[in-house]
Amino acid sequence: MSTKQGYFKDPISNDKFLPESQGGGASGSKWDIYVAASDAPTRQKAMADYQCDGVNDEVELQQAVDAVYAQGGGVIRLSKGVFYIDEFPKTDSDNDGNSKVAILIPSGDTGYEIRIIGDTFSYGNANGTRIVVSDDCYEGLSGSTPYKIFKAKYYSSLMSSSKVSAFFENLTVSLPWNQKKIICFDLRNFNRIFMQTISCRGYTSGYRGGWTTSFQNPPPVAVQGCIGIRMTGGSNDGTLCDYRNIGCSGFYEAFQVGGEHVIMINCSGIWNYYSYTFGNYDFGASGDVLCHPITLINCCDERSVNLPLFANCDFKGSIHAGGQEVNLIDFNVERRNYDTPGGTLGDFAKESTPGMFHGRIIYTIAGSNLNATNIRFWEHGHGHRFESRDSTQLLATTKSVLATYAPNYLQKVWLTDENKMVICTDTQTPTWRDALGNIISLS
Repeated sequence: MSTKQGYFKDPISNDKFLPESQGGGASGSKWDIYVAASDAPTRQKAMADYQCDGVNDEVELQQAVDAVYAQGGGVIRLSKGVFYIDEFPKTDSDNDGNSKVAILIPSGDTGYEIRIIGDTFSYGNANGTRIVVSDDCYEGLSGSTPYKIFKAKYYSSLMSSSKVSAFFENLTVSLPWNQKKIICFDLRNFNRIFMQTISCRGYTSGYRGGWTTSFQNPPPVAVQGCIGIRMTGGSNDGTLCDYRNIGCSGFYEAFQVGGEHVIMINCSGIWNYYSYTFGNYDFGASGDVLCHPITLINCCDERSVNLPLFANCDFKGSIHAGGQEVNLIDFNVERRNYDTPGGTLGDFAKESTPGMFHGRIIYTIAGSNLNATNIRFWEHGHGHRFESRDSTQLLATTKSVLATYAPNYLQKVWLTDENKMVICTDTQTPTWRDALGNIISLS
């Protein structure tokens, strides 16, 4: 490793110097660390602190992480090209038992920030900065052991999370196949997170000369425990739990959403068993979810088996019924069996215990290539504490049109041929009542 002198470049502002109060400039306490892939351009290899050779690249990546930790924080910049994971050499305990880890980020003793930033974002599996579990490594993994590619070290004494914050940007992380318990990013023991322009894939087209991805040719249903991103837990003091422009495809759960004050913008889940679950993992003493908002904006759930699962809402083992707020704004769904893993559609959106969550959901659902008004979002009897609306449906219409809609609980519509507002009180056998409680026949 070479010793850099003279500057620290901020990855957000691109300023050459940081103020000394932030650990940059003349103090020299934090420098960028550059890691080059084996197939990186020559000019990028020339500036590298660590040069990977395409075999066990997790070793050089771990060395870079440890160097950032030793200097009290900083930035790891990755070149274009492929970084191959050939082993999961670290072992770390957690609430879900011992797991094997490829890149373990130190945490727990003092606060610092680490940023891992790729050179460019890849399109599909071409170009960009890619971190790939090799075929041979994947074949040698146990079917019962949990594996994590990126993970912060677990400390049981911490109330909710560690003292390390992380930025991840411009990275594609790929598995050969989705039949092992691998989590691409296990963020549970981080404090604050910013992720931007990230792709996680639970499959590789042509793996071992087999399946090839194409429209209407989805991967198989992933095994439980194969996860794209597991989020943080507990309180983060109300700031920086931010996920933007992230896509996760081919997992059992694409996004295990947890914590509070979470923002997701323009994130997509495609070909998963669940694209989004909320509070679907154990935190022990820290609680799964709390009460402050989780908000998804312009996110999509395309061609997955099940719609979102609102799983657990407890704090330190006590049921916190209705306490957690989840808002889905302009949420888009594509739902069709011929382009879904396994070929069979599963559950509509549901709560493990009805009434455990609340919030607002504005959505559209496409059954083919066009948005439909007759496909429901919720399982009957679920989501009653949510204000839900299919934005394709009219706010004022006739009885004959209203009869074709898949309604939401307590949905309000102005009937133009009755000159009155009606409210849906039963979605299973659609029942509409006026303000006096009279049932309105739509026939």
